[in-house]
Amino acid sequence: MINQIEPWICKNEIETVSECISSTFVTEGKYTKIFEEKIQNLHRCSFQPVAYCNATAAIYASLKVLGIKDNQEVIIPALTFVATANAVIMAGGVPVCVDIDEFFNLDLKAVKEAINSNTFAVMPVHLYGHFTNVESLRTICDDNKLMLIEDASQGVGVSNSDGIFAGTVGDIGVLSFYGNKFITSAQGGMIISKDPLVLSKLRQFKNHGRINKGTFWHEEIGLNFCTSDLNSSLGVAQLERFEEIKARKKTIFDTYKKYLSNNKFLKLDMLPHEHPCYWFVSVFTDAADHLNEYLTNMGIQSRRAFPPLSMQPCYKDTNQIKFTTDINARALYSRYLSLPSSATLCDEDILKICNALNQYEL
Repeated sequence: MINQIEPWICKNEIETVSECISSTFVTEGKYTKIFEEKIQNLHRCSFQPVAYCNATAAIYASLKVLGIKDNQEVIIPALTFVATANAVIMAGGVPVCVDIDEFFNLDLKAVKEAINSNTFAVMPVHLYGHFTNVESLRTICDDNKLMLIEDASQGVGVSNSDGIFAGTVGDIGVLSFYGNKFITSAQGGMIISKDPLVLSKLRQFKNHGRINKGTFWHEEIGLNFCTSDLNSSLGVAQLERFEEIKARKKTIFDTYKKYLSNNKFLKLDMLPHEHPCYWFVSVFTDAADHLNEYLTNMGIQSRRAFPPLSMQPCYKDTNQIKFTTDINARALYSRYLSLPSSATLCDEDILKICNALNQYEL
């Protein structure tokens, strides 16, 4: 089976993690600081970001530190991974799902219509390695005195044509380094902000509310959302190979584009005005379900889009989440399919996948 996505782990990563283990200092420390500094340089942040154990915890902590009150609403896309909504619910808020446009951006008209006196924030999502419409949303949030929180879990290293990086426009931006992400630390998240006071509070919040580690005096109520140097050392080693991984991902995308350009059943998902990292190579097709099954039978793993949140069984019969129209979200979901996208794919694998797709018949 050719996997849809897997990390590219090389000798450099193994040696760096082994060095961390051998040091016996495996909790959050030196490597986490280096990891934060490398992300600061990559995303051109004014201040050093704060590493968290995962992006879900990072979104939750961001909402709490920014001051969300119980039952306040946070506007999110109708189509996203459930963690976007669940983190809001965990923080005591109510996610309000609004429709998206054809490029997975929050529909600006729908956002404006969803804003009311109980709205706390807007949380766009940089899906599938694309840069979303955060600049327009920044204006809407400023006009309505709302917080803008970027769920950039899938946006590590992603920028727009102006060189603005995912996670840097909002009051807070959250990155993820889960095992299937462009850069992985197995588990891990990172919080970006232009406000050093917010970052300081987030660092305190994840450390049981204490300002200084190693003491038993806790100035605030907090939780344990620290990561570990084991995770961070893997992330550091991955970031040292960032350009190599990015170049290979681009080559893979270009190879798909070359061999699938005349395929009558599908169209590649690509937005030329961005600088994506090609995390996933995906296609639009009217035969998404059937093509998914066909590829599986050929020993090729593909993956459908995230289902719109209104379709999720976990949100049935609950008042913890609100839904508006999601016509576009459902239409995109029905036509979206992600092909094998690992940087570990060899040219023979890609050729096999493209041959299978080009031989497909309904």
